Amino acid sequence: MQKGDKTMAKWKVTLELKSKWIIEYRKKYSINICKEFIRYVKEGYEDKITIETEKLDFCSIVIETNNVDLKKIQYDLDDILLNKLQVQGEDFNTSVFLKVDLDKSSIPEAELAAAVLDAKEEKKQEDMVLQKKEETVQTSVKSSESDKAVSDSRKDRKAEEEAIATQPAKTDRFSGISALNGTNTEEEEPVSPQIVLEKINSLIGANEFKDYANELAKVAPRIVEHNLKELIHKKCVLFSIDQGFGFSTYAEMLAELMDALGLFGFSNKDKTFELTLAAPDSNTDGYAAERVISQIESGAFKNKLLCIDCKNWLDYAESPQFRKFLKRLYDYSENYIVVFKIPFIEKEIVRKIQRSIQDIWSVQVVSVVPYDNEELTEYASRIFENYKVEVEEDVWEVLASRIIEEKSDGRFYGFVTIEKIVNEFIYKKVLNSTEKEEIRIKKYDVVDMADLTYNTNKSGFDMLDELVGLDNVKDQVRQIIAQIEFLGKLNHDNKDIEIKRPVLHMRFIGNPGTGKTTVARIVSKILKEKGVLRKGNLYEYFGRDLCGKYVGHTTPKTMEICRDAYGSVLFIDEAYTLNNDGIHESYGKEAIETLALEMENHSSDMVVILAGYKEEMDDLMQVNAGLASRIPYCIEFPNYTREQLYDIFIKIIAKNFHFTDGFEDEAKKYFESLPQEMLEAKDFSNARYVRNLSEKIWAKAALRIQLSKQENCILLEDDIKAATADNEFLKMQQKKRNIGFRI
Repeated sequence: MQKGDKTMAKWKVTLELKSKWIIEYRKKYSINICKEFIRYVKEGYEDKITIETEKLDFCSIVIETNNVDLKKIQYDLDDILLNKLQVQGEDFNTSVFLKVDLDKSSIPEAELAAAVLDAKEEKKQEDMVLQKKEETVQTSVKSSESDKAVSDSRKDRKAEEEAIATQPAKTDRFSGISALNGTNTEEEEPVSPQIVLEKINSLIGANEFKDYANELAKVAPRIVEHNLKELIHKKCVLFSIDQGFGFSTYAEMLAELMDALGLFGFSNKDKTFELTLAAPDSNTDGYAAERVISQIESGAFKNKLLCIDCKNWLDYAESPQFRKFLKRLYDYSENYIVVFKIPFIEKEIVRKIQRSIQDIWSVQVVSVVPYDNEELTEYASRIFENYKVEVEEDVWEVLASRIIEEKSDGRFYGFVTIEKIVNEFIYKKVLNSTEKEEIRIKKYDVVDMADLTYNTNKSGFDMLDELVGLDNVKDQVRQIIAQIEFLGKLNHDNKDIEIKRPVLHMRFIGNPGTGKTTVARIVSKILKEKGVLRKGNLYEYFGRDLCGKYVGHTTPKTMEICRDAYGSVLFIDEAYTLNNDGIHESYGKEAIETLALEMENHSSDMVVILAGYKEEMDDLMQVNAGLASRIPYCIEFPNYTREQLYDIFIKIIAKNFHFTDGFEDEAKKYFESLPQEMLEAKDFSNARYVRNLSEKIWAKAALRIQLSKQENCILLEDDIKAATADNEFLKMQQKKRNIGFRI
């Protein structure tokens, strides 16, 4: 989680600079020291500065700030006085008096009171320590017999006070109220480089990251020996990695390794800080470049691995604004290590970003290839092992199915999604286990957490025959399989001549809800049973899912989707959207070209089925002749009749419920009443309409049973009447009026 993303309330911090600061040193440093101090404060804080009074003996400044770490503010001010203004002297005391005023419209008074109380308590403890040191020094001075001893004692005291005043901040500038709790100053136990390197080398995949880590370990001794650490400060790392595939972990490990190798001294706590750079002149989420620079100048990211997500700047990588930003980062490079992050995109685009950064920085590129299903399964296995939870072999079938389902909606978050699945499996097992039962997950514990409808003992052809209607579709599928089997027999009988198997990519044409996805799933099962496909899974996506969000993102995303589907069926619904539907024109074209190439190169190990409306799919085939030439089969799915819709409805209901004869009669009556215009409409969703109606009936019946406190769930004809009375069904049942006359 990125720090600083949370919107904090405003605090008003008043700095009262007592007369000693000015009067005692005005002759030596001039009266303008106060103004100079104010100037540095303004440069160090991006927040609003108000000078309330400015006199010889007093100066009051009000800062409106999101930062409520009073200790951090004091350290900043001390740093300005001691290092920038060089205000020094035997009796100089850098303590400032901080008064905190409550902005009542923005933050609870209780939180303010706690924050101020903690800050005052810390200040009190420090004053006591300083007082004891002062008493010790005074005693030493009184007992001294020489002026030299007195002078040495004063110098020692001054060095101690300067060390306290200039110590670095313990927490981030963006950490808000929680910063007041970050008072643990215990240093972490040193970690050996070998241990860190072993952790990195044990990671799943991420080969380029491992190579860089081992390279650092190799050169570190020479760099440290010859005091060449600046080479590390002046070198940034450019990660090309998708969301959810471990970037935060890699960043933390990199910081830990550099620290262990002695290449850079990181903060003991929170070695890394991640932020997203907002696009220039836009309202996108993230930090504006100017804000980041302001925080850098104030030392907010000092001694950290600063991780900057530049996904919003891919189109501006060669702009003057980005170069200016890079230059300002470089100016303060001795304070931190910089890591840039972009999505996993084409190498050509990565090199373009690299060249832009490389004009100023030395760049190390680390690309992390998105993990395939086998690697994701290995990650899940490690989580189970970490929890000390045993998993039986057939559970992996359920987990693999869940991964496929999670990917099919186009919103998959890598390791985060895998952790969610594993946690759900374990929670389900713990919930249903007895107190003394060991936590060992079996398939029946989690089988209902994935769609395994088609992983039954029934053959694919049996499942095909059970479908309502679709006689023409069933015949075409049988013909395709018969052709494959015939060629297999010919090759078996004539071993000297091998006839190449035909390409099996298909087009499924039809309106929504006509069974295209269901048949695609059955086809994948049949092809697995016949030995045509190795795995026989079905990967479902929409056409728009193949397109990336950034330049150079579409090709690797499409290839990743295809890679998952090797040995299986890739089903792309609404494929025609690649030709329009608001998708960036170049992205859709790029996805089509990449898909066509994958279909050609992996035709023997992957079957692609494109689905959608007839007219739109015909237009898509005309746009890309190469795509059309690679799809020899076209199967049309007709709309269902009233009788077929009724049969589908009864099959769905009968799976889960009992119902009365009156319910069945009412259902038949309802489907017979559906207008022909509705059944022939392009947007009529056929079986999907039936499923939605079924779910609405279940909901009505559940409410009725709950209110009447009945135990048995039997569906009644009134449940159908209540469901079909809803507006969403009434509107669809209305006949469309034709304009003009018919003869």
